Amino acid sequence: MLLDPTALEGQTPLEVGFLPEGVLPGDDWVGLFTAPPTHPTYPGKTFEVTQADQRKVLAPRARFEITAPSNAFPATAGVENQLWLHKRGGNKLDWYQYQAGVWVLVYTTDETDNKLPVVTLDVSVGAITLGQKVTLNATASDPDGSIIVVEFYQGQLQIGRATSPPYAIEYKPTAVGGFTFTAKATDSQGAASVSAPKNISVVAANQVPTLVTLNVPVTTLALGGTLPLTAVVTAGTYGVDEVTFFDGATPLNDPVLTAPYAFDWKPTTPGNHALTAKVLDLDGNTTISSVVNIFVTAAPATSTITTSLSASSVVAGQSVVLKVAATAPSGVDSVEFLIDGNSLGLKTVKEASGLYELVYTPATAGTKVFTARALDNNGETITAGGKNITVTAANLAPVVTAFSATTATSIAAGGTVTVQATATDSDGTVASIRIYDGAALVGTITGASGSTTTSALAAGNHTLTAKAYDGTAEGAAFGTTILVTATAPLPTYSHFLAADNNGGTGLDGMVLATEGPRKLEFNQKSTTADPQVLTITDGGVTSYVNWSGDYKGDSGAWYDGAGVRHEFAFPNPAADFTLSY
Repeated sequence: MLLDPTALEGQTPLEVGFLPEGVLPGDDWVGLFTAPPTHPTYPGKTFEVTQADQRKVLAPRARFEITAPSNAFPATAGVENQLWLHKRGGNKLDWYQYQAGVWVLVYTTDETDNKLPVVTLDVSVGAITLGQKVTLNATASDPDGSIIVVEFYQGQLQIGRATSPPYAIEYKPTAVGGFTFTAKATDSQGAASVSAPKNISVVAANQVPTLVTLNVPVTTLALGGTLPLTAVVTAGTYGVDEVTFFDGATPLNDPVLTAPYAFDWKPTTPGNHALTAKVLDLDGNTTISSVVNIFVTAAPATSTITTSLSASSVVAGQSVVLKVAATAPSGVDSVEFLIDGNSLGLKTVKEASGLYELVYTPATAGTKVFTARALDNNGETITAGGKNITVTAANLAPVVTAFSATTATSIAAGGTVTVQATATDSDGTVASIRIYDGAALVGTITGASGSTTTSALAAGNHTLTAKAYDGTAEGAAFGTTILVTATAPLPTYSHFLAADNNGGTGLDGMVLATEGPRKLEFNQKSTTADPQVLTITDGGVTSYVNWSGDYKGDSGAWYDGAGVRHEFAFPNPAADFTLSY
């Protein structure tokens, strides 16, 4: 019986007993007992369990019995000489009362065998010179557990080990010849697998240097062009580790590790450049090629084009200015403006700003992509990248749906009218409904519906309209208007006096009423045809009326305090008469 102490470390020794005769580890039933086992204990295999140890995983198909020194364990009390049995289950332990004061801890494991770990081995090179190192890299995994250790072997000799990824070591052979390496992985249940072997050759060092030559196809290059660099390497004793290309002391590339040793160089500055290739061998020695001088000329003029916007966010129906800056060595023939790939038109002349410009008015909401394409005088085109224009939907003004008066619309001057109205807004909220008398605001209803009383209305005719407002836009007036007539009160005359400028005895009159239709009664005393002046005083305001003739068919007029004109005629022959208005 084997018991792995590492799985139960830190425990107090207890007694380990054997299974009774006739009970094999592979049997389905552990056993049936009526008395304690009398077999001798197995020396040296001791461990401790605690009350917290409810389950443990052991080796496959194993059976263990461990007798506790006391009954201070969390198990159901039993009776002395109680019969018990335990059917093999999945990797677990259970406490059983074997007899009074004696408890047995039974471990049971699955019948399934442990799956072996999987391990592969790679070596960094297949041949090295004596004195060089080789790197051994192992990849290990376990399908039903974990990897405890990976050991590396040269033949039967262990040359290193790793307990955690990456499983790798470096090894420096001490003799020439062929060497075979393997990796051995051990899992958490003690099972081990060995990788397929890897062979390398170790040759003697004869100190032959590695040589390098830099080849280039041309020695003159225009800025912006590309020059292929190639290093021709002759391997020496220590082979080739890497090749790097330099412009003076500046490396141009990441090291090239395998042939062909080449790199495409694109210079960023004009002028002379001193290029070399440096090779590093596997022993750390370097060799530098002869210098190759390359002259880089200035880059030729190229066409350019950029785009910009007067605004990157607008409301549908608003305009945005699309702007393009374009140049070409042969001159710019035209610039085409495009939205979402669709042409808006061409411009051939720059604006005063020095840019090609086009006014664009989006009709719908969404993200519009502005691009531009310039055509030069040689027929070549160049396109500018897109600029996004965010277009939001235009605000729709609210609409009044009902408007009416709730009080009389024929009022005295200075009076008011109460109106009610309702409005809706298809893309927002109605903030208020405004009531207008012509262009003058005379009342406001807060919200989408309600009523309000107008401000005082002067004498005359008034046309009331209603318009809804959403905080941003005011809608059109409702189709139905309210007509209001405000009538001025008729003047009240406290005294009336008419004088005859021609020496006549004058006219007498008096107010017969202060309400409703009024009439003035006059006694005509003069028959003179000379001009007459009628003087009327109303509340301290004096008005004058001129007339002439012999009064027959003649007429005059006077104005009351409200500015209303009144006409009358004097009859002939002279007699008492009545003037009405």
